[in-house]
Amino acid sequence: MINQLLLITDCKTKNKFFGNLLHIIKLINKVKKIKDNEYDMINIHYISGIYFFIIKTLKRKGKKILFSPWGSDVYRVKGLNNWLIKQTYKCSDIVSYSSNQFKNDIKEKFLVPEYKFEHLSFGSEIFDIIYENNTLSREDAKVLLGISGFVIVCGYNAS
Repeated sequence: MINQLLLITDCKTKNKFFGNLLHIIKLINKVKKIKDNEYDMINIHYISGIYFFIIKTLKRKGKKILFSPWGSDVYRVKGLNNWLIKQTYKCSDIVSYSSNQFKNDIKEKFLVPEYKFEHLSFGSEIFDIIYENNTLSREDAKVLLGISGFVIVCGYNAS
């Protein structure tokens, strides 16, 4: 049973550095209020460099840390933020992914070891049906449907 949802919103300022600093302080203050080992698992969506500053504190609040990255958490990250996130992944216990390509991209970019990954689709029965009956390649399926040459993307993760 979930008895607490921790929601941290961005701190809007004209100066990005001070906005990020305020965001980190706000996050630290909220997390400090949680008792150590209060949760079996803490699931973090939207993995950003800000978690570098709080991940070790979060590890004390939950028995396991599950990262559920979004595409933008992997594909749009550059520079210092990339390094901060790579360090943060070292503290994760489990990293969920919806496709093998996404898993491989996370593994390559952030050097996440194989044993941390857990395949989790987004709870749609259609994913199960597609995966169970996947006897055609993508190209063969497009030809069969009469749409070869087109790229079809369904949902946010292109599954």
